[in-house]
Amino acid sequence: MGLAKNFKISDFEIGKILGKGKLGRVYCCKHKKTGYIVAIKVMRKADLIEFKLIKQLKKEIMIQGKLNHKSITKLYNWFADEKRIYLIMEYCYNGELYRALQNSKSGTLPEFKVRKYISELLASFKFLQDNNIIHRDLKPENILLDEYGDIKLTDFGWATQVNLRDPTDNGTRNTLCGTIDYLSPEIINNEPYNNKVDNWALGVLTFELLFGYAPFEQLKKEDTYKMICSGQINWPLNERDSVTSLAKDFIEKLLIVRVKDRMTINEALNHSWFKTTS
Repeated sequence: MGLAKNFKISDFEIGKILGKGKLGRVYCCKHKKTGYIVAIKVMRKADLIEFKLIKQLKKEIMIQGKLNHKSITKLYNWFADEKRIYLIMEYCYNGELYRALQNSKSGTLPEFKVRKYISELLASFKFLQDNNIIHRDLKPENILLDEYGDIKLTDFGWATQVNLRDPTDNGTRNTLCGTIDYLSPEIINNEPYNNKVDNWALGVLTFELLFGYAPFEQLKKEDTYKMICSGQINWPLNERDSVTSLAKDFIEKLLIVRVKDRMTINEALNHSWFKTTS
């Protein structure tokens, strides 16, 4: 698609809606001239201004636009007209992991498949952390599946990049962002946090894919927060029969409240769970 920003929406055939959120919709589109299939995220300028998200969008474009990893969706380009801003992104044929989970009869995925997905996500997060990027919004809706059934991490709307060359940047952040069930204890407690918030979210995701619900899920938001901060995982009664002990150990080592004791990405990549075929 090149790097030129002189696109206009009439350059594309607009297809089905791939997803929608508070600030926009994502469409499957075909570039008329090349026949190239892409996903285009459409956002109204008025909404971005109303919710004071212009700066955040600029950061999203800056961060995702320079990422090049097989397990991260590519942001090819962007353009704007009088009323809207458009992000041209890589199209993933098999859609959201969330939908795959919802379409499963049990609401869960088999352990071998979860292990594959988490392994691919770990590779993407190692890449992000090596580049000092914190994603801050991991959840099934922000994970796509390509035509080969491989993982693609997407939506960098809440991502931030640490600048280690800046003496005023100590590598931590304070912004409250993300999805309730995936928030780490340090975010809930309004403490400065680092990239290990993503490690925590990977533990939550692994649990949800295996068991069909979040590990600290409660009816009331306040009770969910209490469970998260206590680190008391809500294991199902039959958890020993439904997953291997290695899967459970992997989850427990990520869902550690004390940040310095929480498993690192490198430790997660080398966990024994990924050395088994069961």
